[in-house]
Amino acid sequence: MSEAVRQRAKDAMFTLMQKDTIENISVQNILKLAGISRSSFYRCFHDKYDLMFYCYRATVDEFCGNIHTTDIYNLMFSIFSFLRDNKPFFQNVLRYKGTNDFSEQLYQYSFRFYKERLLCTGKPALSDIEADCAAFASSGGVEVIRQWLDRGMTESPDEMARRFCRFIPVDLQRILGIASEAGTLSDG
Repeated sequence: MSEAVRQRAKDAMFTLMQKDTIENISVQNILKLAGISRSSFYRCFHDKYDLMFYCYRATVDEFCGNIHTTDIYNLMFSIFSFLRDNKPFFQNVLRYKGTNDFSEQLYQYSFRFYKERLLCTGKPALSDIEADCAAFASSGGVEVIRQWLDRGMTESPDEMARRFCRFIPVDLQRILGIASEAGTLSDG
């Protein structure tokens, strides 16, 4: 039962956030669209912000579960395409600034990607330089995505993936073994 409530609430929130920001969406709007009771909603979520976090975590988790590439360009192209395909939702989610905001979640996903890629070599932990490189690239990547969303996504996912590959620090390219992938991309 609670999983069905979560799914219906998530679908309602996703639909509502295609059109409006979290500040303009009420729990009553969510309940009405989802066809669930207030008590069912509060058994699953603390408030509408908790639902928003659940919604974008579930959306991004689902997307990440469908990624089957280790090539950084193809990964970034997929990410930028996904963001573009869900433009209104992510632009509205990005407008929220507070605890566990979208930028923080995006940073955590990015850092986890770099960490998993680095640890797949069998090492038990990242070195300080590896952790610093991953943190730097993750923070910069989040800001690039945020600015792209703020600009209205005027550049294509292909252009943004190419830029992103060029922006990855050389040390991180070397550590990840992606220098040849990113290095072959033209500046044009």
